Amino acid sequence: MILKSSTGGAPGTFLEADHGISATEGVPFAPFITIDPTHSQNLYFTGNKRIYQSTDGASLWKAISPDVTAGFMGPCAIAVAPSDSNTVYSGSCDGVIKVTHNALAGTASVWRDISAGLPGNAVTHITVDPGSAKKAYAPLSRANQLAGTLGSTAI
Repeated sequence: MILKSSTGGAPGTFLEADHGISATEGVPFAPFITIDPTHSQNLYFTGNKRIYQSTDGASLWKAISPDVTAGFMGPCAIAVAPSDSNTVYSGSCDGVIKVTHNALAGTASVWRDISAGLPGNAVTHITVDPGSAKKAYAPLSRANQLAGTLGSTAI
């Protein structure tokens, strides 16, 4: 469930803001949401398998991606390029990183898998270089290999 306050978060001002998110798809245990750093009305949210977009400040959501996972664990990270609102990265808990360079096309956006050569570890975060939408960084959890250690991979 997504809740939104338009009045500064005062108690009792949060209202449901998840219209359009599929109830049958569900959401991960810890869903993720991010705001486009240059257009605050553009929001992205992780479903169990797909990325949802709102271009109107969370009034209406639409699924804009295919399955962005390897099939068994949901998305863990989303990042919008500060220099290009059309570029959005998604990282999954089962090691898949996908990118679109036409996110603002909504349901017509095209996502490309860029995880070739990565070890399949959970993507715990994505940060996009502020100067280049084509350069991003993602720490990968190595908990399934070595408990408590982290790796980092430039994508």
